[in-house]
Amino acid sequence: SDDDDPPVPVVSITAGGDVTEGDSITFTLTASPPPAGPLDVTATITAAGDWGAAAGQRTVTIPASGTATLTVATADDHTDEPDGTITATLNSGDGYTVSATQRAATVSVADDDVPDVSITAAGGVTEGGSITFTLTASPPPAAPLDVTATVAAAGDWGAAAGQRTVTIPASGTATLTVATADDHTDEPDGTITATLNSGDGYTVSATQGTATASVDDDDPPPVEQDQPDQPDQAPLAACDGRPTLLISSPQASRHDTAVDFEVSLSCIPAGRPTILLSPLRDGNLSRNIFVHLSADQTSTTVTVAIGTEHQLALVLAWNTGLANHQAQGNVNYTD
Repeated sequence: SDDDDPPVPVVSITAGGDVTEGDSITFTLTASPPPAGPLDVTATITAAGDWGAAAGQRTVTIPASGTATLTVATADDHTDEPDGTITATLNSGDGYTVSATQRAATVSVADDDVPDVSITAAGGVTEGGSITFTLTASPPPAAPLDVTATVAAAGDWGAAAGQRTVTIPASGTATLTVATADDHTDEPDGTITATLNSGDGYTVSATQGTATASVDDDDPPPVEQDQPDQPDQAPLAACDGRPTLLISSPQASRHDTAVDFEVSLSCIPAGRPTILLSPLRDGNLSRNIFVHLSADQTSTTVTVAIGTEHQLALVLAWNTGLANHQAQGNVNYTD
């Protein structure tokens, strides 16, 4: 019979692939040579990060086949955190030795929680005040998180429009302040809106990705100047004879293209007179203008083009049914 002791198995440990939180990790323990009978081996589980894994010492029984597995479960905790690891380290024990090169195995655990960022507005302001928008990350980020938002205004409130970057700390909330200017100009009330932009490391809330605050104008409307009361004009009476023709003397600028003369009758005639007028340009008569007044009309406007002449007038050239045969209105140039 053989009187030699069987060789002492050397136990090593290896790990499967990396996992995402919520998955289970499998470590494989191998005894070489395989033990003659079931062999109890202890290992210590440690974690870098809060993955819900049961840390501490575990006992694994390696059968005569020479291999056994150690399973470590992780939890999906819905908390944003840095990626981490879980390590299994073999402990010394009776009936085996620990491999010098494969004493421990480590698996990476990836976090799958991405903060969902929303934005709200504190309320409306009066121009000159500042609007506060609050950005909230849920779950709170594991480290400071940069989020971009675009500011837009309806109305001229002196607000700096465009893209802003807001850093949300681990507490999960941050504020964005938009100042407005008091411009002393009367204008309609308006709004300022902040809209979250997509970015790395977060998602934008589907229901609270935009917030709007009202801005009220505080400037009074301009004061309207009271117009002096115009004296009531006595209604025209029926003519006791023939009416007199009157031609106004309007003001005009030489930069104007035309000028309006008011042509009116002094009373209401029984019949309709025939009136022929003519522009007088630097003393020279130009093309005649017939004026026809209807039965209920005692005045009309005659428009005459302004040319290069130094003097422009409108004169009565010929008529029937009027009391006067001469009437003239002169343009008074303002420049």
